[in-house]
Parts: sequence; structure tokens; C-alpha cells
Amino acid sequence: MPRTARKARVTGVAVVLAALMLVLGACSGGPVRQAALDEKQTLTVWGMGEEGQRLGELADDFEREHPGITVEVTSVGWDVVHQKLISAAAAGTLPDMAQMGSTLMGEFIGLDLLEPVDTRQFRQGDYFPAAWDTNVQGGTVYGVPWYADVRVLYYRTDLTPRADAAAPPATWQDALDLARAYRREAGTHWGAAPQPGGTGAWQTWVPFLYSAGGELLTDRSEPALDTPQSVKALTAYARYFDEGLARRTYTPGYDVIKDFGTGRVPMFISGPWQVQNIETQLPKLRGRWRAAPLPAGETSTSYVGGSSLATFATSGHKAAAAAFTAFLTSPENQSKWYEMTKTLPANRNAWSRPALRQEPGLDVFSAQLSSARPIPPLFRWSEFADVIDEKLEKLARGPIRRRSPPRCSAPPKRYWADHGRHHLHHLHHLHHLHHLHHLVHLHHLVHLHRRAPRRGRRRARTGGERPAAQPPPAPYAAARGLAVLHAVPRAVRRLHGLPRPGDAPDELHRLRAAGRHRPARRRLRRPRQLHRALREREVPHGPAQHRLLRRRRRPADHRDGPRRRRPAGQRRRQDAHVPCCPCCPEVHRS
Repeated sequence: MPRTARKARVTGVAVVLAALMLVLGACSGGPVRQAALDEKQTLTVWGMGEEGQRLGELADDFEREHPGITVEVTSVGWDVVHQKLISAAAAGTLPDMAQMGSTLMGEFIGLDLLEPVDTRQFRQGDYFPAAWDTNVQGGTVYGVPWYADVRVLYYRTDLTPRADAAAPPATWQDALDLARAYRREAGTHWGAAPQPGGTGAWQTWVPFLYSAGGELLTDRSEPALDTPQSVKALTAYARYFDEGLARRTYTPGYDVIKDFGTGRVPMFISGPWQVQNIETQLPKLRGRWRAAPLPAGETSTSYVGGSSLATFATSGHKAAAAAFTAFLTSPENQSKWYEMTKTLPANRNAWSRPALRQEPGLDVFSAQLSSARPIPPLFRWSEFADVIDEKLEKLARGPIRRRSPPRCSAPPKRYWADHGRHHLHHLHHLHHLHHLHHLVHLHHLVHLHRRAPRRGRRRARTGGERPAAQPPPAPYAAARGLAVLHAVPRAVRRLHGLPRPGDAPDELHRLRAAGRHRPARRRLRRPRQLHRALREREVPHGPAQHRLLRRRRRPADHRDGPRRRRPAGQRRRQDAHVPCCPCCPEVHRS
């Protein structure tokens, strides 16, 4: 999301919240009449996403146990739930109870819209600690955990021998080595899939932070993202992008399961819902993948997501809402709900039921839930998460690297030396030995144009015939090779078996030290005059002369497409270009 749009959204939310608090303050009258549990009544419930569509099946069972209560379930999409809840609160049309995401609790607790939970009816010990703590603020509980999810590691076991199903990566370094092995040994397009920014990127990075021993907030409820643990987590997260093991740009709506099936992305971190997605969409991968606990930094720690059931303070059916909450969070219905939706129960006692005890692979999620930590119920969590997403996007993209040569504002020999290093870079990566010919021609302008004798003498002022050019000395070619050896990096010399400069004969070193600088005596006015100066080993003097190097024609096969001729009067000056070197036809944008 662009920064301007993000600021506009944050400002809009702040305005709506301020207006909402004024409305709630004006409308806070006497207590609402509460219907007894045995009275005939209608209980309104909002369910979110797929859970809201399946909740009606359990509501029918509840109605059979309580004939006087009619449960009216409304399904709301996760993408619009926040807006609808805020609008309903401002209009006074909130439901009696609703399914609340873990990151929504802090805001609605701060707005004083939720009814505290009776801890005598719902005991803390029956639920996973992190799922329970998500709903606690100031020692008061405002929601009952319904289902929980944690992040685990999914990886392919059939692409490389390193991906052993019996020994999953246990540490951050093991996971990084496995991602490298996927690319090096299996030839996959990527090695892993940490989310490179965008909405929800914090969900992939917070497990790194918790595993490093870090916190999102301090004891004073202030951001704690500048601690050594946070820096350690960011460094480990960024290594996947810096080494080219993960893509740097985020695509909205990206489905990692498709790339997981094709092998483009053999490893990723996600929640328990992906188990059903892989089994349904990729039946051919049965037995060729595995879910494992998160690789450990200091510890292997995820955060707890999922949903809780909360009753609104404006409800007139709080007894019925508490009964329906107890019905949905009982071990029997938690086990049944898992069979329906494959969401992990938040009630610990439900994990001893046959439906979960006999399910293969669930021990990974149970162990991760036991060590997980909560997301703090922060009032402005959406703004806090947006800042993390923005920073992670910058971290994934990394520093901007200049691909084109710098503009020529230095002395001539500095200009050619820079392009010589550019050419050596291509030599190192492409392993083309024939580029040495270009290097010899290029570097003798830097090192030897002042050492080689002039081919002819300057005409006398009185006029006369110009004498014939004198041939260069015999060791001149060897001296040019010596200059190239001085310019070639050590790694390239070792790669191609080139001798060291110190191994050359002493006479070549004496020849190299006896040269004199002879710059060009005439001004170059046209690009073609540059080639004559190169043949005569004359280098233009003065930065202004090098403007000729940028006065090149635009090639027809340029990357921007073929050049289109504009009508007269609408033609614009073409972009300036710089040749890679006088001997190479490659052209770069200046």
C-alpha cells in the first residue's frame, strides 16, 4: 500500500473512532433489560469468513438443546469486518455476540464495547495460555478462545536429500542451508517464501522476533522494535532476500500452494489451514511434503492467531450469548468443529478426543501451541502492523543498485579505468577470455599511452613533410599485457590461470616506469574523431571532451522498443547513452 494511501486510511480510522466515542458517550443511558435464559428470544451472531458460513450447522444443534432460543447467524467477510463493526457500533446496531479476530480485540476493548467474561463459568486452565492472554487487558478477560492457529514450516521432502522428513531444519541456519540446497541441487526458482512486504507481512516476521526472544511492546506498552533481538530477527529475515532465495516484491492475492506444487517455492511458513489446502489441491504430493515446527533462533516460538467469542456490552441477551459460547467451546463441539473446518481447538481437553488424537501430523501444531505467545491487545494495532509491513517491504527490496555507468565528471584516465573495471566484471562472470583483447586495447589508454613512443613527430612550425611513423619497441605488446595483469583482480587471475604482475621480466617493469603522459593536442569535435585519437593512443584532456562519448545514436533494438519517428515539431531529444567501451558495441543508458 502506498504511504499516502496508508496515511489517509489511518487518518480516516482515527476520525471514525473519535466520532464513535462521542456517540457512545452520548447514548450511554441506563442498563439494557436482560432476557432470561429460559425466555423465548433471538440471539444475533456475526461469524467471519468460512467459519461464519459453517456456524449455522452447530447453531441448529444448540437450538435443539434450547428450544426457546433462535440463533440468527450472519456471515461477514474478513476484509470488511472491521468497517462493519465500527459502522454498527456508531449506528447502535451491533449484534449480541460476534467472532473476533485476535488483532481486533484490543481496539474494541479500548472502545469499551465488549462485556467482561465470567471467569467462574470459563476457566483459564482449560485453554492454551497464549490464546487466553490475547483477550486479557488490565487483568480483565473480554473474550473466550474459540479456535487457535500457529505458524509452522512447510517443506518438500522429495527435491533434495537434505530435506529429510525425519530431521527437519531445527535452527535458522539449517533452514537457510536447506533453501540454498533447493536452489543449488534441485534447481528450484526460489528457496523459500517469506512475505516481502504488503498487508500481513508481519505474520511471517513476528515468529522470527519471538524466536529471537524479542517483544512487540515494552512493559510500558511502547513499541519494542529497536532492541537487539529485533535486529537479530530482521537480519535473519533479510538474508533470504539478500541471497536471492526469495522474491523481493509482493503480489496481492498470491497463492503459495500453486508454486509449492510445481516446486518453484519448496518451503514456506504458514498456518494449519494449509494442510487441507495441500491435500485437496495437490493430491499428487501425498507423502512428499511435511509440516515441522518453526526453526529456532533462541527458541522455536510462534504467535497465536485464531478467533475468540465476545459478547457486546449493548446486548440484551447476555445469558443466551454465554450459553452459546459455552456450547461452542466445549470439548465435544470443539472436536466436531475440527472435523468440519480443520481449525485447531483452543480448548486443551479437545485434543484428547479421537478425532484429533488419531489425526497424523497434529502433534506439530500441539507442540507449537504450547510454546506460542500472544499478540498484545493493542488499541491501534492496524497502524502498528502497517508500520511493520512498510519496513519489511523496504528490507526485502534492499538498497537501490545503479545498473548504468556513472556520468563522466572525472579526469579521462579515471573514466576509462572505471569502464575497465566494468569490463572486468563481465569477464569474471561470463568467463570469456576473448574479452582480454578488449582489455588490452582499453587499459593501454590508462597505463601505457604515456609510455609508448609517438608514432610520428609533430610538424615543424615552418612546415615540411611529416616523417614516417616509428615502429613500437618489441616488448611493447608484452608491456600492454603487463598493464592488463595489474588491472585484473586476483580472483580473475586465479580463475583463468594468468600470471601475477610480479612474475614479469624486469625489463617490462623498467619500460612501464619510463613512460610519459601525452594527452591529445587537438580538440575533438565529432564522435568519429574519437576513434582516430584511440588509434594514435591519444586521450582527450578535459571533462568537456568526454561529452562526445555520450553523443551516440540510439540503437534500433533498444530495450524500450523500436524507435518511432515523431512528426515534425513534436520530436524530442533522445536520452543520452554511454558506450561500455570503445571496443564493445554494448550500450548503457547514462
